[in-house]
Amino acid sequence: MEEDYIIEYFSSNPEVCIIEGSKSVAWLCGVSYGMTSLRASILSTVDNSVLATTEMMVSVSETDPLKPVISLGDVIINEQAGNSRTFTAFISNVDESERYNLKWSIKNKDSGITIMNEDADKSFTGPD
Repeated sequence: MEEDYIIEYFSSNPEVCIIEGSKSVAWLCGVSYGMTSLRASILSTVDNSVLATTEMMVSVSETDPLKPVISLGDVIINEQAGNSRTFTAFISNVDESERYNLKWSIKNKDSGITIMNEDADKSFTGPD
């Protein structure tokens, strides 16, 4: 049985950021510096009407060489609830003496995500 909707993705400025996706995930790619709006719309395959739409602003900016940068090796992270996974973060622009002052935390503390050896406030301090 064919599903009765599709998701259409749109970037108002694809020279800054492009968006592509499926019915369950969207991929964003910054192309150059600037701002753009991205939109996802659910369209009916029966009559092509818009069932729902959402939009967000994206800013692609240059990294300040004086500020620390934290990045993950994986661009897209998918994990099933109940599974365990180790992430490696790459940190640049940090003095060796400052690496012990880093504090990792989880923004949505009720999401079920935990950090090994975390404090009661779901944070972790240290180089590991």
